[in-house]
Amino acid sequence: MRAIRCFPAIRTFYRATARRKPPTIVRALVAKEPAWIVYFMLPTQKPFNGRFEGQPLRRTKTPQWPRLVNPPVELAPPAPQA
Repeated sequence: MRAIRCFPAIRTFYRATARRKPPTIVRALVAKEPAWIVYFMLPTQKPFNGRFEGQPLRRTKTPQWPRLVNPPVELAPPAPQA
């Protein structure tokens, strides 16, 4: 799951649970936690507090898009030469 790679709090939960359970069970448990969060948020319509298992979620992976062009490309048409 992408969440295991990108969020350290979820990765910690995954690794701690993986010591006791088979990998398929652990993946299901990790997927179940966000489902529970959404399930309890929907009736109240409150925003997500940004916490997983009591720890703040911080994304460690940087966004891949838009990629910067090296060197910068000039989008204007070239000036006519005399």
